Amino acid sequence: MATQTSNSQKVHRPGRSDRLFDLIVLLRDGRLHRAEDLARDLNVSVRTIYRDMDTLA
Repeated sequence: MATQTSNSQKVHRPGRSDRLFDLIVLLRDGRLHRAEDLARDLNVSVRTIYRDMDTLA
């Protein structure tokens, strides 16, 4: 999905399915992860990480 910015440049934001896949890849490394770190890595809010984790549960 691309979003228009005020200066007419397109900014790519991955869709939810892409983000969920990326989250799974991050979580499969066997380490513990903080929601804050995952949110930063995926460029989303902590609340979005919690929603995504609920979806994957």
